[in-house]
Amino acid sequence: MNLLFFGDSIVQGLWDESGGWPDRIKQDIYREHLENSAPFLDYNMVYLRGVPGDTSEDLKQRIGSELEDATDHSGSEVNVVFSVGINDCGKTSGESEVSIENYRENLEEIIDRVSKRADTVIAVGLTPVDEERLNSEETADHYTNSEVRKYNEVLREVCEEKDVKFVPVFEELVQDEEWTKNLFDGLHPDSEGHKKIYELVRDDIVDSLGPQLSKK
Repeated sequence: MNLLFFGDSIVQGLWDESGGWPDRIKQDIYREHLENSAPFLDYNMVYLRGVPGDTSEDLKQRIGSELEDATDHSGSEVNVVFSVGINDCGKTSGESEVSIENYRENLEEIIDRVSKRADTVIAVGLTPVDEERLNSEETADHYTNSEVRKYNEVLREVCEEKDVKFVPVFEELVQDEEWTKNLFDGLHPDSEGHKKIYELVRDDIVDSLGPQLSKK
């Protein structure tokens, strides 16, 4: 099995001392692999392809070639999990980095490109921000949870239209009174924040892949 995580800095794992919520899932898969798989016969490969600063436009440009490069010599099942959109809805001088209309179009193309090669495609929703810290005069980009929610809803809608599994996290986390304390800089989760995302998405993702890892 090949499992590839695509997205931005949060997918990359900033700022989690355990590597980020995708890396935590990778650790579970590798732990299960070491305990139950036959050497040189069974392979469960996990690739982390998060790039800090990436928008849906950036991911659209790279996802096809990176997916092909990672799986070109593999006859195993290919699974893709992606999450992108926080950088799209950040505003500089009042304008979103990527308009919500273009965001929708980019998501449609991302899913279309991935679906040509992947057996399973899963999208993970966007995470709430700390508006107070991110909308000060010291920050160049401005974020609001109302905008994050709008982009998150577009992601959910496109997944529904494309018959792609959508794993929500926004509403669960925005109701968590401790969530803003789990944001290192108002945008990126710290280790505890990544753990919370991991706990919300792990079983939905793993159960969709086939291998039944032990519940955590």
